[in-house]
Amino acid sequence: MSGKLTAYYDVGTTNLRLYLLGESLEPLAVRKRALGARDSAIAGTNRPLLEGMEGMYRQALADLGQTDADVESRLRLRYGYLALRPAGGSPLSRSGDG
Repeated sequence: MSGKLTAYYDVGTTNLRLYLLGESLEPLAVRKRALGARDSAIAGTNRPLLEGMEGMYRQALADLGQTDADVESRLRLRYGYLALRPAGGSPLSRSGDG
């Protein structure tokens, strides 16, 4: 596969979706999991959600035979806003973004 990938997360109340997009923004991998903001509220921490995001991301990359180095950026929809994360930044490593 040539070119860089974009990882796009859609975090909802009860579901988490991940889309790995190619250079033309075509979906190359789509993952969905029953995990969302409500689970974070119940747990009192966003750790399960962040771990779910990271696990889906790693598995989708592995299924495509790609690595984190192949991802140009990570986009995340949160509460209706789009947030850009530079490549290489794990959702587990961010600070001040509860």
